[in-house]
This record gives sequence, structure tokens and C-alpha cells, in this order.
Amino acid sequence: MIDWAQVRQLREDIGLEELSGVVAVFLAEAEEAIEELKSQPPDAGDQMAATLHFLKGSASSMGFVAFAETCAQGESKAEKGQVFDVSVGDVVRLYQSSKAIFLKGFPARFAEGK
Repeated sequence: MIDWAQVRQLREDIGLEELSGVVAVFLAEAEEAIEELKSQPPDAGDQMAATLHFLKGSASSMGFVAFAETCAQGESKAEKGQVFDVSVGDVVRLYQSSKAIFLKGFPARFAEGK
């Protein structure tokens, strides 16, 4: 569900302190996008596709691979006008479970000196 190698690479690229800030920004922006997704009207296919595209890209860079893939699938459906085939509930649940796994594993894997 989480690509820890991706997270380690990001830590190597920007450092632990910066990574912690990036994580905080990602989680805040993802939460905001999830709320937007939940409140979008059913006929807002372009808006849904744009929100899912944003979530897909952000999640991918943070190593949330399963969530990013689900967002990609939803984005594709929304772009084709198949908004009723996108399960926003599934997207939300996968984000929440991915976030929980990430927050549980992040401190243990990325504490100073590890």
C-alpha cells in the first residue's frame, strides 16, 4: 500500500526535516481535496477528474501507491463521463487506511539516524 522505497528516496533527496514538512503539506492538501471530492455534485465530471488527478500525483510522489492507482482509475472514468462509476467512498476509505499505515510506519522508519 505504501512504497517505503519512494519515501526513503524522497528523504535522501530533500532531508528528514524537509520531508516532515512535505508530509504535513501533503496530508493537509489531500484532506482538503478529499473534502472537495465528497462535496462535488454528481454531474461535475471535469471537476472530479481534476481533483482525482491532483490526488493521484500527490499520492504517487509520497509513495501512496494503491491510493494513487485508485485515483488514476477514477480520474479516467470521470474524464470519460462515467462519474457514477467512481466510488468516492472507496477513494476516501483507501486514503484513510493508507494515511493510517503511513503515519504508523513513518516515525519508526524515518527517525533520525535510521
